[in-house]
Amino acid sequence: FPFGCFFSDSPTPSTSTAGEEGEDQRWFNDFLPFKGTKMGETEVADLNFIGFNQDAKSLSIGHHKGYAVYSLLNILEAPLLQYENEATADILLVERMFNSSLLALVSRKNPRLMQVYHFMNRSLICEHKFGSSILNVKMNRDRLVVCLEECIHVYNLRDMKVMHTICDTPPNRSGMIDLSSCGSPSLLAYPGSTTSGQVHMFDAMSLTSVNSFMAHANPLSALRFNAEGTKIATASTKGTVIRVFSVPNGTKLFEFQRGVRPCVMHSLCFSADSNYLCSSSNTETIHVYKLAKAEEQPPAEVAAGGGWLEYMQQTASAYLKVGEFLRETDFAVARLPASQKTVAAMITLSGQQHLLVASTDGFVYCFRVPVDGGQCELMKQHRVGGRGARGSPPTEGGTPPLRPPRAGDRGTERSTPPDTSDLDEFPPMSHNSGH
Repeated sequence: FPFGCFFSDSPTPSTSTAGEEGEDQRWFNDFLPFKGTKMGETEVADLNFIGFNQDAKSLSIGHHKGYAVYSLLNILEAPLLQYENEATADILLVERMFNSSLLALVSRKNPRLMQVYHFMNRSLICEHKFGSSILNVKMNRDRLVVCLEECIHVYNLRDMKVMHTICDTPPNRSGMIDLSSCGSPSLLAYPGSTTSGQVHMFDAMSLTSVNSFMAHANPLSALRFNAEGTKIATASTKGTVIRVFSVPNGTKLFEFQRGVRPCVMHSLCFSADSNYLCSSSNTETIHVYKLAKAEEQPPAEVAAGGGWLEYMQQTASAYLKVGEFLRETDFAVARLPASQKTVAAMITLSGQQHLLVASTDGFVYCFRVPVDGGQCELMKQHRVGGRGARGSPPTEGGTPPLRPPRAGDRGTERSTPPDTSDLDEFPPMSHNSGH
């Protein structure tokens, strides 16, 4: 990276030796959320990280050669390569602030170092070094949050000064956090326990604790705010049930049965209008759930005089809570050719909901969600990352595509520079000389 003015202060200054750094890297590799997966003995994924930005209009990837940023506004044609950097190898985390040029980066070589980079100006804005490996970074237009295993640091995005450090967090080895993308309140959610599914919420603007509630009996495996920060979706390590709660009071609004077999949940994401929720896991199926309002749901049908359905409900309630017995199932599903590490998001295209799925083997899939539910239709798939970003076929041993790639799938153009004077997209920062 080109070095410019940066902050040398750190809330947890590092005094590690080279040996400690090496151990950090090995530990980080073991718990990286999106590591390369294997099929037999063959490596099928060369991406260290893949993730959507806050509104799913952009995709960022990190791989052994560097990182890249794509625009997804024309995903039905081809993802547009906005920026690619192969000067810094082994990028593990790439967090983009909406559709601006602002990126937060973490590499395998320096897993304790976060760099904030402006990719259109090719300039390093600042960097911070911590006492342990950085497990996750989240941004909105006001705050930047860095998650370590034992603590969480909250920064003011406009001058990159640390505002607060949450030191009483339980060990969070997966770096599970989420930051609401809306302005105020800017809510931060993280696990409140390692033995149960407790969710803790913190206001990153007022720097105060907001609420703590029990979402699941088992420890959390995923959590995600909706765009307005009024709802939060959660899943546990069991992976069979997904719940949606109101924010900040933690009242349960919806409960969905993902399946009966346990799974490892990879991601949760609401649609922009919060009417749908999608989930991806270590299975080949991506689920879409419809968040129907209570008044829109049909009343339970009970036969007059106490019929068979009423009897079954009464019998089941002796063993199950009624809410568990009447769980909703998925509204629509999409299927991938094989199971791999994935992240899913929802986006509206031409007035209709679409499902985006990105996998660490370098594919991005776009499915159309049927209005009446059911099987999602594959509209497009694209290869991203490394040579794949220029339309090359999958690497040997990689997951086969759902259909042969087309010429129109290639995304090699570069977009026009974003308007850095737009305060909504690129807030001003103080470029201090360090201290």
